[in-house]
Amino acid sequence: MRLITKWFGVFLVYGSEIKEYRLFPKEPGEIAERLIKIRRGEVLEEEREFSSYGPRVGERRLSEIGKYKEEKRVVQINPEDYGFNAELLHNALIIAGKKAVEDSKRPSDDIIQCVNAIDEVIEAQNLLSERLKEWYGYHFPFDEAVEGKKVKETGGGLKSLNSLVNKLAETRAELEKYLKELMEKEAPNLSALVGPSIGARLIALAGGLESLASMPSSTIQVLGAENAFFRYLKDGKNPPKHGIIYQHPLIHKARKDNRGKISRFMAGKIRIAAAVDANKGDFIGDSLLEAVRERSEELEKRPKRKKKKRKKR
Repeated sequence: MRLITKWFGVFLVYGSEIKEYRLFPKEPGEIAERLIKIRRGEVLEEEREFSSYGPRVGERRLSEIGKYKEEKRVVQINPEDYGFNAELLHNALIIAGKKAVEDSKRPSDDIIQCVNAIDEVIEAQNLLSERLKEWYGYHFPFDEAVEGKKVKETGGGLKSLNSLVNKLAETRAELEKYLKELMEKEAPNLSALVGPSIGARLIALAGGLESLASMPSSTIQVLGAENAFFRYLKDGKNPPKHGIIYQHPLIHKARKDNRGKISRFMAGKIRIAAAVDANKGDFIGDSLLEAVRERSEELEKRPKRKKKKRKKR
């Protein structure tokens, strides 16, 4: 006895004769659900009903209900003979495809897209703001800043451009608010440790929250400093000690000789925060930040080391 699963049902076959079968419901969503389970390697309930026969199976996922043996002979079982048609399969595949896309989507994907959108809005905002200032200067050469009232008086293209720049500023603010909400929901520990903006950019640079969690601390420390790192490889100058985490107040406000040490310590805590967030763990963000703050204060209290002067030969 062989157990054969088709997109429309499960069949128990002896030689070329169908002995028993269990058809799936003639509904695209039900068929799609079973196709998804098969893709995941799960055993269908309809297949389990034949386990008592101890059938031979041609799929490894069915090894628990029968003896696996690769079968090259194909048994023709036509869906039309059982009231199923190509349109039903087509609709089921569309539903299954959409579900596959949803399943493959990671929570951090929205964070990455939002960061990229903000960067593009900022780029467009800066470019058009410069154009607005230059154009405005032709009309009001002695004004240092663009005044909305005067822009309205000129009308035409200048007014439209000013409106666009203002709209971009509003869009940026809305995106930044949305990013903050995303970070507090999907990466609360990382957000508490380094702030929503830095945390989101670390996730974007790493390619995802899970990727950030699996990175060595030394790599996290210099994320965002790729250009400086390439210059180091090319010219042999000092390697970068920190990337975008330099923007954190505890680092950029620290004494210059302590920044690298605090960056290393913080990178380790970032890795922990990302790992906890990726696994939906408890909130420990405040304690991680406090640990970095204590380490920073400890280092700042130490006397600055004096550089030894090289003796002239």
